[in-house]
Amino acid sequence: LDDADMDEGLTEFQMLERAYNIRLARQGPSHVAVACCVVKQADYYWTIDSYETLIKLYQQALAIFAAEVSPECKQVAHLHSWICTCLCHIGKYTEAAASNDKATATTKRAFGEVSWEYHRCLIDRCFVITASFKRGEDQEQEARKAFSMAERVETRATMLQRSLEADNVEDNRLREFSAFAPLRRELMHNSRFDENATSSKSKRESKR
Repeated sequence: LDDADMDEGLTEFQMLERAYNIRLARQGPSHVAVACCVVKQADYYWTIDSYETLIKLYQQALAIFAAEVSPECKQVAHLHSWICTCLCHIGKYTEAAASNDKATATTKRAFGEVSWEYHRCLIDRCFVITASFKRGEDQEQEARKAFSMAERVETRATMLQRSLEADNVEDNRLREFSAFAPLRRELMHNSRFDENATSSKSKRESKR
């Protein structure tokens, strides 16, 4: 964008859209720079909770990175994880689990198993498991099964976190790739821990 564009008083989203259209015209729909613009545009949709749109944009960008960089690159790993986050927000937990599987497998190769990104994938899995247990007549049994599975995954995550902290392992995620997606993913993780704390408190109080 040139100075004239900046002087038009365009919103940040409008500038991103214009940048996307310029790159699309000059570099073609399969260029990595176009995929980066798509991811930047997606940040806006986090602010209005438009998860279906986010999923479409991330799938568009993911296809480009997989074809032009590698199916096992860091960008692809991040995008699978963020799609998982979006699917959790709209309650599509079966699809979220599938996205988490893809994210975890790609993260192993792109970041390594001893990484903060792999740790986040484990926490994603905990959230998906505990949020997706079937409700109904066997609710209590299903809940016990779900929380038992989540507890095993969380134990792995806790052990990994301790190892990462002890060895001062740097978090090598792509910090400039997206502003909102990592934040909303972390908020989702925190909401799970808040719910667990509330549940534990209620159980303690019921025993009094």
